[in-house]
Amino acid sequence: MRFLIFVCGEGLGHTTRMIPLAKELLDGGHEVFFGSYGYSKRLLEDEGFRVFEAPKEIVLTGSDGVFDLKKSVLETLKNPVVFKIPKIFSILKKSTPDVVLSDVYYTGILCSKFKGLPVCMVTNQANMQEFFQNQGVTLGLLGFLVKLFYNAVFRLVDNIIVPDFPPPKTVCAKNLRFEKKISGKVFYSGPLVRRSESKKKLEFKRPMVLSTIGGFGYRSVLLEKIIEAARLDGKINYTLLLPPGAGKKRFKNTPENIVILDFTENPISLIRDADLVIASGGHSTIMEAVAYATPVISCPDSGQREQENNALGVEALGVGARITYSSR
Repeated sequence: MRFLIFVCGEGLGHTTRMIPLAKELLDGGHEVFFGSYGYSKRLLEDEGFRVFEAPKEIVLTGSDGVFDLKKSVLETLKNPVVFKIPKIFSILKKSTPDVVLSDVYYTGILCSKFKGLPVCMVTNQANMQEFFQNQGVTLGLLGFLVKLFYNAVFRLVDNIIVPDFPPPKTVCAKNLRFEKKISGKVFYSGPLVRRSESKKKLEFKRPMVLSTIGGFGYRSVLLEKIIEAARLDGKINYTLLLPPGAGKKRFKNTPENIVILDFTENPISLIRDADLVIASGGHSTIMEAVAYATPVISCPDSGQREQENNALGVEALGVGARITYSSR
């Protein structure tokens, strides 16, 4: 069979959890194609997949560790994806899939269903209306319309995969609000985690804390706080894994107990062998740490409800702790 996988390219979490799924399909003798953009597309190509350039659906932005919903909406509306629907149809024509999988790339879902293709959606979030709460009348109304839209999509797709543990051990439980009528099509797969490149345990000066904070520029304030923490206790060693394009030159005069690594496509060995992982509230990195039994401290972007709920789930299940950008 031929599978086409659409991936949201905002952050790399959507991409990293689809890679192991795609590799399982390849091992089963199937053909796999991807549709994505940005760093997600580059990562998939580096993994050896054939990737079609898909239009960007949304823009996420903020400052000083705070997610800015209003600005994100305005930036997204400047370049509406509806005008790029022909590009999606072109991808479908070139890949001729038997089945389409979509990790929260909604345009791919709608175009695929229009073509009569079976679609399986992968998501850890079914409560996006929370983003729009307490944001004023206009954004509140927009949130109501968003809820109508994503519930319609959930009804439209053939299956929904939640890449998390089944209840009551679901990390992202607070983000899931599925209608009862579609509960029968929801499947909890457990973590979709990449394999470690090496079975041999990595050698570090210990204890070693791995920071995977990266992605959006407004998270740099947290990286600075981690560097400050390293200066306070030289006995604790830190490895900072920088996001794509960040570059080591930004961080000068760091203490000797800090090692800075440029972006690596597969940090699983680092996550597996660290004594502690400091991550944002992104679901995929949290699940990777939990799958390898590495304690995690989650620091979600302020105002980013999905991440905040993931961090609460980490704390509730006793697999780590939640902190905020204002924590001391």
